[in-house]
Amino acid sequence: MAQDDIELYPDFLMKEHFNIFDEECMKSYYVWDSTEEIPFQGFIHRAFPIGRASNLGIIMIATYAVQKIVEIKHLPEALLKRVFINIVPKGVKAGWHNDSDESDTYTLIINTSKADGGTEIGEQFFKNNFNEAILFNSTLNHRGIGPTHSTYRSNLALVIKILKGTSI
Repeated sequence: MAQDDIELYPDFLMKEHFNIFDEECMKSYYVWDSTEEIPFQGFIHRAFPIGRASNLGIIMIATYAVQKIVEIKHLPEALLKRVFINIVPKGVKAGWHNDSDESDTYTLIINTSKADGGTEIGEQFFKNNFNEAILFNSTLNHRGIGPTHSTYRSNLALVIKILKGTSI
């Protein structure tokens, strides 16, 4: 996978994962996501690295997702660096950002709601398709786009580091 390639994977998670996701989302702790450099992004739950508010169910889903990418891409190994649940409210256009400056890291966004909206990566827009995963280099600028018809859209956002000696 070249550094600026973007790959889509429909039907990425198993149905059982969404039962866990829905249950865990409702009891997760969310924070207002903004910094001085990046305006309001929506709300996030930081599931990993493990902290006080971490959520084992979400970490288990993320672990499955990393393993699936390892299998799809025929990688010997990859490391989970970060897991967020993103909640983007209606009408919000989040700020442009990248998830890492390291060229061997990749962002995997798994759309977990049936809302409209989507993700912009560079100049490309990717519609929020339920259970579709988007894989791209974490150095690429991107932002979430909130729905226009639903109250919010949600996704699971992972950052994966490809271990030395491997490539996507």
